[in-house]
Amino acid sequence: MSSDIRQERVCRNCDALPKVRVSHAESHRLPASWRPIDEHPSLRPGPWVPRGDMKGVVFCEACGTLWLLFLDPAQDYYTDVIELSPELREIVSVDARLDQILPLAVSSDSLLQLMIRDWFALADYDPSAAADGLVCALGREVLSTRLAVRLLDFLAAVLAGAGRGRTVVVGDATPLVELLRRDDFLALDDVRRASEIHEIKRLLAGVARAAFGTAFGFGSSDEQDRMQTSSESRAALIAMVAGGDTSPPVLAPPGVAPQTPATPGRSEGVENLVCEIEDLLRAGASRVTAQEIAPIVDVVREFWDIERSFAPSWDPGLALYRRCRDVLLALRYSGLVPDESERAVEEALAAC
Repeated sequence: MSSDIRQERVCRNCDALPKVRVSHAESHRLPASWRPIDEHPSLRPGPWVPRGDMKGVVFCEACGTLWLLFLDPAQDYYTDVIELSPELREIVSVDARLDQILPLAVSSDSLLQLMIRDWFALADYDPSAAADGLVCALGREVLSTRLAVRLLDFLAAVLAGAGRGRTVVVGDATPLVELLRRDDFLALDDVRRASEIHEIKRLLAGVARAAFGTAFGFGSSDEQDRMQTSSESRAALIAMVAGGDTSPPVLAPPGVAPQTPATPGRSEGVENLVCEIEDLLRAGASRVTAQEIAPIVDVVREFWDIERSFAPSWDPGLALYRRCRDVLLALRYSGLVPDESERAVEEALAAC
């Protein structure tokens, strides 16, 4: 996928793309043959594909080329108009398979990250095979901080998207345990490296909490872990998140869950709420109240609030934002968004 080099083809419509910035209100200036992906005559897009009225993925009726339109959530103009190469057509299809997505998860353009992440959160696939593939990639000999962030982000989506009653089995979680001990991360510069390693820590903590929730006081004590791996790796990951200590953690006796702090901060409170709603979805919940999802909507909406971004009252972090976003997407596609919350949810997701 490239914004500089286009495939060789003859299409006067696509070549008429404006050379200057175009606002969403001026979408009529885009090629007249472009149509929303939902109108495609043969390609059925999956629920992970961003779409709308001339935003997200569109196609050209004249030549069949797929395009990805990025709208700036604050200014409402297209920041990127990117041509999708033919091999990326697979990711758009509702029939996309894990063996097609995993190579893209490791090597694709960063502009596709949100779509790939939504695939892991919403598609039907073997979550254990996906988790094994992602963890294996995290153990590669040469690993950039940017790729580590991306792969952990996808692993969190696998855990969030695992179906009811399914356990994600990871045969060898050593790459996760060793991740923060690596001193060979590649990055563009020292500042970027420090920032991305900080994000790696946040994402790894989110993965551990989602995988072994009862060890952190989430859920009931008789629940099973969402991720199954060796007892050594489990203990090491819990210890890493609980206090950064490499020694085995002191866990509660069997059948007794550790107590959640009496006065959790706002981030922890929303995180607990997200865990509860994820569990409700897996259990086949038939309704969710507006009061239950309101704090989650606030996280997603405030994340893109430009006026607040200069001096936010709290920092939910990228990992929590994405989990909240995934929960809202899952509720919307399951038809569980209460009527009184539909507009708020739609506005929050439109800014993503």
